[in-house]
Amino acid sequence: MCKQKLLSAYILLTLSALFWSGNFVMGRIVHTEIPPFTLAFFRWMLVIIILLPLNYSNMTKNFPEIRKHFISLLVLSILGITINSSFVYLGLNFTTVLNTSLIYATVPVLIILLSFILLGDSLSQYKIFGMLLSFIGAIFIISNGNLRTISKIHYQLGDFFILIAVISWAFFSVIYKKMTIKISPFLFLLVTAIIGDIFLLPCMLLEQYIGHIAHYNFLILSGVLYASLFASVLAITYWNIGVRVAGPSVAAHFFNLLPLFGSILSMLFLGETMHWYQLFGGFFILLGVLLAAGEASVKSILYKIRYYKSLNIDPPNPSIG
Repeated sequence: MCKQKLLSAYILLTLSALFWSGNFVMGRIVHTEIPPFTLAFFRWMLVIIILLPLNYSNMTKNFPEIRKHFISLLVLSILGITINSSFVYLGLNFTTVLNTSLIYATVPVLIILLSFILLGDSLSQYKIFGMLLSFIGAIFIISNGNLRTISKIHYQLGDFFILIAVISWAFFSVIYKKMTIKISPFLFLLVTAIIGDIFLLPCMLLEQYIGHIAHYNFLILSGVLYASLFASVLAITYWNIGVRVAGPSVAAHFFNLLPLFGSILSMLFLGETMHWYQLFGGFFILLGVLLAAGEASVKSILYKIRYYKSLNIDPPNPSIG
């Protein structure tokens, strides 16, 4: 594969991680101005407004294919649009951007586990150990470094909402991997946005009814525009291109950038500080993800070490050969 093409894919995957981290910051900034389900509803409504004129003829032409896979599209819409986006914003009412980013770093490991359960994918000792490490890291963050507080759920409510969002995205990814629908990525995003937003509508109306009213201003409009254009249309498009060029196993590693970008952006825009338990938990999450997703690399390094030891010479640096 052309190195320049691969580099372009890496840049696009990095931008996707940056835009999604920015979405966490945006959700935290506006959480006092607009309730979570209302924000999620208008985010995807604007995505529909952006994509519908460009894909209307394509949607009517592919309607038989959409109808054929409607149940799968319905499930994916509820998981990826309705639950995922709304619970991210709901969680950000109670937790920090850094915690959100760190918990999201468990996505690749959850996908590996669900692929084993639902698709029958192989589950090696590296993947099992990696999942264990990531789970320990996530629990450490959620408990604020004190495992005895894990039973006091009201102290970590936001983190559990984020965990629900992460689990829904992992299920979305595994089911999407199994789908055989033949429509373009833009049309798929449009259809799932329409279906998902239909389910968000009653949630938004309920928020208004119980008195959680949005204060519409420039900040809210900017936040919705960012979430729709950058965190939805561009991030997902860039991600799909990156996955197509570099492959899903390589692309999964770019979720590891979420804690990095999340910590930088949250410190810059929100004044959040990093605590020792976040560093500790983040280290275990990233180590677990790298071990589980990078099994081939680990095996290659161990093989080289054993080979060079058998020759009684020092092995070279694993990163350069």
